[in-house]
Amino acid sequence: MQTPMISTPPPIGPRSQKPSAKVQLISAWMLFLSFLTMIPMEYASLDWEKTSAGTWRIVEGDHLSLSLALAYGLWALWTVVGTGVFLIAGIVNRFAYERSHADITWRDLIYFLAWVQCLSLLLSLPFELFPGVGGSVSLLYPYLPHLIILGLGLILYRHRLHLLGFRRPNSYGWMVIVISLLYVVVFFQWIDQWVTHPVARYFSLELDSWREESISQGIRQAGTSGWGALAGQIVMLGMIGPIAEEMLFRGVLQEVLRRRLGVWVSVLLSSVLFALFHVDVALLAPLLVLGLILGSLKAVFRSLWAPILFHMINNTSSVIMELLHR
Repeated sequence: MQTPMISTPPPIGPRSQKPSAKVQLISAWMLFLSFLTMIPMEYASLDWEKTSAGTWRIVEGDHLSLSLALAYGLWALWTVVGTGVFLIAGIVNRFAYERSHADITWRDLIYFLAWVQCLSLLLSLPFELFPGVGGSVSLLYPYLPHLIILGLGLILYRHRLHLLGFRRPNSYGWMVIVISLLYVVVFFQWIDQWVTHPVARYFSLELDSWREESISQGIRQAGTSGWGALAGQIVMLGMIGPIAEEMLFRGVLQEVLRRRLGVWVSVLLSSVLFALFHVDVALLAPLLVLGLILGSLKAVFRSLWAPILFHMINNTSSVIMELLHR
């Protein structure tokens, strides 16, 4: 007796290519590109001032040229359109891709940064439209991207955190010893002697960092606003910021690059993007070295807790030193 053939229907999974899923993927690419182009645009908005000593001081620009203003306008329109389409298509598709629990891929990185850009736009609107809103809460506005990155990471990867590196290091003892030795190098400013100052002299750069000054100003302002605001700054700089940045750069980005390009190429490329992300020309070289240290810690100990611990110690000690010198 001949067995009747039964046609098997195509699998309908969270990553099925429905029209709404394709539209959401296209809009995710739009927001991903918006995130990437935001970085060179921020560099273009910096002002280079020639000092009497013949060196360059890089400061935050207080005005935009016509061409840069036009570029910002087009970028904002691109981002707004991408955000609207991304959310509408996601609702129609019931955010199927975000609810899937597969491996870490390039598409995960694209969707992750798309959500970062989308929520950054939506959550920053109250602060942009009403500059005086929030009182002491406004002190946390510069750290809004870190809060978004951390929150999204915990939600989107809640079943895959171990793939990002949230697992036990292969050796607690060696991890503590290596981190302690590396921090001694940073604390005693050997990086400044070997990297920061030589690079600054070679390119005739002043080491006045507008980013570091804005952070210091936020700490000083928090100090005058009470212990609650000061504690918020310490938590944001010393804990939330490091965890969020490590989740993005050493967790998602370095992991995706590692699977395509190998361990040490992924460390190098993620470190370059980490340094560029901070938009600080004067301290670009030491930021790159810091990124290499953090990426190497992740690669050697196979755990995201190693770079997180080093990053937290580095940032917290910097905040404490700033408070002591107020």
